[in-house]
Amino acid sequence: MLFTRPLTKAAPALEDLAELFLRLGWYAAARDHLRLNAWLRQVRGWVVPDRLRDLFDRAMAACRGREAAVPDRNTVLKRCRAVWRHQASRSLPTRRDIGHTRPFMRNRRGSLMQEGGVWLIRILYGVDFPISSDLVPPGLQPGTALCFDAVPSFDRSRRIETWRVIGPRPA
Repeated sequence: MLFTRPLTKAAPALEDLAELFLRLGWYAAARDHLRLNAWLRQVRGWVVPDRLRDLFDRAMAACRGREAAVPDRNTVLKRCRAVWRHQASRSLPTRRDIGHTRPFMRNRRGSLMQEGGVWLIRILYGVDFPISSDLVPPGLQPGTALCFDAVPSFDRSRRIETWRVIGPRPA
């Protein structure tokens, strides 16, 4: 079968890749990844969101006249795999290369918490910033008010963008 289970779980990743390719101007690769994503969603019975349709329309407008007929699924999958193989030998541009950066957080205030042996700084609305135990100023107890800065980071295990606390100090 064309769509195996691991590939089906990759629908969000295909969408992210397509958006990256659109920003880089690689319109054919973006179009193919969006097509593959739409087909994966149809096979699983998932809804194709409007955001995906808008991205596909942008990619098709940029690729107008470059494709004679709509290719079948196997052809699109082969094209996507070719892009993956090609990019695996090179490094993809980082988010910084395409102008997507998050600003630093400066002088945030929060309270120091300890849950299950993990130190956290909790700010308004219950958002928690994990903090390394060696960064906790000595002598502070849970509940102490802190001021801190945070820099953008990436959690590899959860595959999400996060924040890393730097310079915690008593408020």
